[in-house]
Amino acid sequence: MKNTVIVTGATGFLGKRTALYLKSLGYEVYALGRKTQLSTFFERNGIRFISGDLSCSDVLDRLPIAAYDFVHCAGFSSPWGKKKEFHDSNIVATQNCINFALSRNVRRFIHISSPSIYFDFKNREQLTESSYIPKNQVNFYSNSKLISEKKVLYSFKTQGLPSIVLRPKAIVGAGDAAIMPRILRSLKKGKLLLINQGRAMVDVTHVDNVVLAIQLALEAPKRLEGESFNITNGVSHSITSLLSKVLKALNVGYQFRHIPYPIAYMKASVDESLARLTGIEPVLTRYSLGIVSYSQTFNIQKAKKQLGYAPRASVEDAISEYVNSSQS
Repeated sequence: MKNTVIVTGATGFLGKRTALYLKSLGYEVYALGRKTQLSTFFERNGIRFISGDLSCSDVLDRLPIAAYDFVHCAGFSSPWGKKKEFHDSNIVATQNCINFALSRNVRRFIHISSPSIYFDFKNREQLTESSYIPKNQVNFYSNSKLISEKKVLYSFKTQGLPSIVLRPKAIVGAGDAAIMPRILRSLKKGKLLLINQGRAMVDVTHVDNVVLAIQLALEAPKRLEGESFNITNGVSHSITSLLSKVLKALNVGYQFRHIPYPIAYMKASVDESLARLTGIEPVLTRYSLGIVSYSQTFNIQKAKKQLGYAPRASVEDAISEYVNSSQS
């Protein structure tokens, strides 16, 4: 039997996949999440489930005394939302997890950060872990993830938190509730737009490759604590080619609509203004527009050399997996 491991955000996309995988490896797993309806599912799979909101520290107090590893997948991920939602779900929750880990002498703390912290409305390719990170972040989400990551790394430097930070880019696969659903909604509404002919280059990551990176980080030598790692599939795609793969998996034809960036930016600004009045997430935000308009690719050599990371599942696998699960 391997160590006992806590997986936060276990009722979410990445957390659920991580909890199941670590259980299959022989870990005793505690799954923490908000969706109480999944408690029976976890119990059937031999995983102990604790429900609650991590912005309240007493959730973690319900865990028994044990020698733990800790995988912090929980967080509020969205291109739009209220500042307080991001602050409580990402910053406060992370600090509570750090406090717990330090008080219980957790053996290894894996923090799931976000490569959105690099974004600054410019083409940036082959980004490394030491690439420039803008001080002024593009939205509440990326700002909250940067602050959370800094808290983890500061705790390593000042209090010896045995932490490793992973920055997985655009996670896809069955269970994805962010990327593929938005693409399909836009497709159904006939609003799948291409900016700059869809030439922007992006990286996407199969969820199973992120889970593999988590396993490797849990098992990594102590000298890697305090390090951050970019995690992707290691293959960049143009927006056009990526969307074409989705359409092929769906077996549908579609005529892309092209729109100049200035017009799309104006529309995004209007949508955001309306969203502030209505409270409804805008169809298009300036950040989501920027993601498909500017190239952002990543160098994963550090993860390969130091963690031994080697992506196993392709983007095509992830797309097919999602499409098949959504149609079943």
